[in-house]
Amino acid sequence: MRTGMEWGRLGAALIGALAVSCGGAVAGTGSQAAGSSPVDQGSGQPAPSAGPDGQTPCTPLFKAGATGAWEQIGSSLGGSAATLALDACSNPTVAVQGDGSPAFRVVRWDGSTWQQLGEPVSGAPAGDRAQYGSLAVDARDNAVLAWVQVHLATSFSERDSQAAFASRWNGKRWSVPVQLAGWTLLAFPPTVVMDAAGVATIAWNEEATTGQGSARAARWNGTAWMPIPDVPGAAPIALDTSGALLATTSSATQLSILRWDGLHWAAASGPLASTSAVAYGASATWLGVDPVGRIITTYETDRGSKSMRAHAAVWDGARWHDLPDPSSTWSLVAGMGMRAGELIAQVSEFDWTQGGAGPVEFRAFDGSSWRTFAPLPPHDGALYGVSGAIAPDGSLFAVSAAPLRGTAGQFVFRWR
Repeated sequence: MRTGMEWGRLGAALIGALAVSCGGAVAGTGSQAAGSSPVDQGSGQPAPSAGPDGQTPCTPLFKAGATGAWEQIGSSLGGSAATLALDACSNPTVAVQGDGSPAFRVVRWDGSTWQQLGEPVSGAPAGDRAQYGSLAVDARDNAVLAWVQVHLATSFSERDSQAAFASRWNGKRWSVPVQLAGWTLLAFPPTVVMDAAGVATIAWNEEATTGQGSARAARWNGTAWMPIPDVPGAAPIALDTSGALLATTSSATQLSILRWDGLHWAAASGPLASTSAVAYGASATWLGVDPVGRIITTYETDRGSKSMRAHAAVWDGARWHDLPDPSSTWSLVAGMGMRAGELIAQVSEFDWTQGGAGPVEFRAFDGSSWRTFAPLPPHDGALYGVSGAIAPDGSLFAVSAAPLRGTAGQFVFRWR
């Protein structure tokens, strides 16, 4: 285990590394949090930063300075779930999933309202359903949206089927959606990552028959999505400091990270065989890399009925270092990043007294323990649909279900 001083140095090295997206978290129930700030209309004057072309300054859209509170951005986006990503100026872009809709609407904040980017994105006809969106935006504000399309059975002799799709935004329009693989029994939420040149890679897991899973990935080569062969384990994925793809693979007793060099998969870490992983098996929930190449992962272990636990570890190039668990109850860590020199986890806890729904919180690791510093406003309804990101200036963004009983849709919040 690292000392607090060592973790302080690690934190300093990680500051501003990535704007980390995270999805698939769990929502809670309740009413608007006390002390929440009014809608942020972007009237502050933070220092300009480089824009998408690296030269033209970004136009500040949000207030500067810390408030220690969540601010709602604009009005409801509608929909039943959403995924969020930050552009080169740390402004949010959100893909909104309609309730039972075959399409996603993608919107971007312009400082005063949410502007829709092009027409809704869909890979299937009416009657089917789009779900599990994953969004990434590159330095030129081009975007890639990946999702799972569900074909609903229309007769007793047919069964529902699912497939992964993708579409690209070029600043003017969305490309014709592309089906990345054939229809199968189940396709699980995809992960999209983009390198410095804007090259996107998408990975996902699927099941052709119950309990028989496989991993798939595809990379954009400028004209088409090219399958990456022999994927050992797909989501979550990440890029290392050279832009090479990292993926996770796990067994009943350990978890490992592998690297794709363009031709072959090779070990990027030793096996993570912590006490928890050995005793209960491990399944990765998030993967990231700091500027000097250290690999950070969160993973979950299944200890039986109603006892899933979240864990975190760092590979320093020679060995794994276990961190204290971000939560002591059944929980899911949906993503991590850095804020003010501290390691951040988005933790979703299950509360079985509320039918499974529980609080969603951002927690910080200071080198010795985790502390909650940004619980999301309590919200009503969906178990799924919370997505968040950490901006280089340390502000947090999250999109979640309706914050008040009797209201509907997805709302975006910012913590500063």
